[in-house]
Amino acid sequence: MGSLNGKTMAGIVSSQQIVEAPGAEAPLAFQRRVVEAMKEIVQLDGDVLIVSHGGVGRILEASRLRSNLRDFYDIKGYPNATVIKLTGDGQALRPKDSFT
Repeated sequence: MGSLNGKTMAGIVSSQQIVEAPGAEAPLAFQRRVVEAMKEIVQLDGDVLIVSHGGVGRILEASRLRSNLRDFYDIKGYPNATVIKLTGDGQALRPKDSFT
């Protein structure tokens, strides 16, 4: 979030304000960083708990929906304590439709 880091979301009305803030990480770079980390994690044995900020869930959803990455903060975030099962398909990681 660059220069917006540590500030409240009051007054921010769109993803554009966030991704264009001075010093903000480019959405594509953020997506690549998250997806690469998830690809490594799904290779681990057993269950893995990931605790993250809302941007990680939003960028995963943007990837799944094939949305414009510049708009990923406009996607509704996962509620707190949501369980998401991820799978690697060689292309991208996507939250499954349900946890089973």
